Amino acid sequence: MGDKDIDDYKAKSAREYVPLFKFSPKFANTIVFSDLKLLWSPKYNSYRSVGKLGISNIGETDINAKINGYVEIRKNPITGDEMYIFLELSGEHWYYMGYKDGQMGLISSDDNFNAAITAKADKKKIKDYQVIPVDFPEAMLFRKTFLETYRGIKEKPKVAGQKPTDAKKLADVPKDEAQKKDEKKKKVEDEKDGF
Repeated sequence: MGDKDIDDYKAKSAREYVPLFKFSPKFANTIVFSDLKLLWSPKYNSYRSVGKLGISNIGETDINAKINGYVEIRKNPITGDEMYIFLELSGEHWYYMGYKDGQMGLISSDDNFNAAITAKADKKKIKDYQVIPVDFPEAMLFRKTFLETYRGIKEKPKVAGQKPTDAKKLADVPKDEAQKKDEKKKKVEDEKDGF
């Protein structure tokens, strides 16, 4: 997309709401992030997301929301680049995607999604990669490692004698100081506004 395309989109969207994928078919592919802040980590040779993930659309489904999630793009000079995305809609609803060595691994807390991936998983490569189902531990390990490595947050340990939880349910993530400060500020503002 060039400057002319951007100007055309701005003009059209000033008159009425126009989803990106309806403006250009280039945006109807897979997932389009509208706000994704990445920081480079020389220690881990990777880019990692900071803050909430802004999602414009997924295919032809208009989303336009900011959600909790984690993105990591690892630069590996030997095996090639790797990309991992964990979208956390709630404690019970999440999606994980991992790309490495020509394979796109997918899993979710949604059993219907997982069944569709398993049914469509093919031994042949399509568009230079193969879609494969992965298991829950891989997704949970990515999330746990991301939180510990980049945010210094350890999941709350399980208490002895506690009932086992659903393997698909996410562990609670303690809030960091910036999140606590933002929530306190928002609460004060909401009280002023009467909400």
